[in-house]
Amino acid sequence: MSLVLSPDQDQVAQQILTWLDAAIANGDPTTFRVGGYAGTGKTTILAAIVEYALDMGLSVACVSLTGKAVSVMRAKLPPEVRTSTIHSLLYRPVIDKQTRAIIGWDKRMMAEPDREPDEHQFKHIDLLINDEASMTSEDLYHDLCEHGFPILAVGDHGQLPPIGTDFNLMKDPDTRLEKIHRQAENNPILRIAHLARNVGWLRTKDYTPTVRVLDQNSVPEDVGKLMLKGSKKNMVICGTNALRIAMNVSIMAQRGRDVRKDPAPQEGDRIICLRNDDTLGLFNGALGTVLRIDKDWGEHISAAVKFDHLDEPLLVTIALWAFNKVKPTHPAGPRVPGLPFDYGYCLTCHKAQGSEAHRVFVIGRGFGDSDMRKRWLYTAVTRAREELYVLQ
Repeated sequence: MSLVLSPDQDQVAQQILTWLDAAIANGDPTTFRVGGYAGTGKTTILAAIVEYALDMGLSVACVSLTGKAVSVMRAKLPPEVRTSTIHSLLYRPVIDKQTRAIIGWDKRMMAEPDREPDEHQFKHIDLLINDEASMTSEDLYHDLCEHGFPILAVGDHGQLPPIGTDFNLMKDPDTRLEKIHRQAENNPILRIAHLARNVGWLRTKDYTPTVRVLDQNSVPEDVGKLMLKGSKKNMVICGTNALRIAMNVSIMAQRGRDVRKDPAPQEGDRIICLRNDDTLGLFNGALGTVLRIDKDWGEHISAAVKFDHLDEPLLVTIALWAFNKVKPTHPAGPRVPGLPFDYGYCLTCHKAQGSEAHRVFVIGRGFGDSDMRKRWLYTAVTRAREELYVLQ
């Protein structure tokens, strides 16, 4: 391998290569899981493994849950590596003929008689890399395994487990990267993440003008206004649904709307899905932006939504009963069509997992025992790409 690895990275890379050589030689479709904290060099190791695999004449594909993660990998990996979302690999989109929006997904099969062999999604994959594997749900993982190729699952084992399930692909990885490297130590967000994971609380300090740990009882006016701006660049993360609702109501009020009186989203609003729907390729916590409202039936609407993890807009029926509810349960009476959604400007940390934003505001220190608090704060902090404000 031409890439220079640190001793700990090289040790993990050698473990991966030992597994890969055996898997290819024996035709054994096993999964090898690599856990790595933020700043430990997971991407560097992936690049080294891909280089080795391509030199050996192997065909490599890399998938992740979100389009953002795929775009990052696409920029860092050679063009010979097929990169896509998990849904694009496993499922074929069903397109509305009039709107051209996606209205559902059909599962791709190993043999599809209506397609030419060279167009087959699963042909010539010797190694599948599942990046950001801590976000991969149990159903998606089983569908990946169904196609019989070795899977290298890489993810952050310090994060909270996936929402609403006991399944966690990164719960007990086969090998781990835990040393933060020098270039990452100079990143103030990663320095805070390291403290969050090891200590579970942070002292008030300005690391930079845009990376700050503040007393939530005395938040500067400029930070408060920025937090309530409702920009797509923003993500506000809190510990309880009650606070989440209150913050979303306040943010929408700043946008000139009283969503307590009229909860229906409008064009340009950020919304979050509250339930899994495999036929639509949606999961609990999927964030998106409303592009247009097609129909309004009062209790539910039809809207074209650009979800962050999908390449194309999706046409969805949105039930309005769950908006602004601390514990959203379907009201008594006839079943209202559609999926439950809510506003997606402020999220609980579990819902925020798998997403990221340019600017993140973290309110509180989490909940649960000491380990859960550390995971909560670490997960929340690592949602930030450029700017971070922790309000403790």
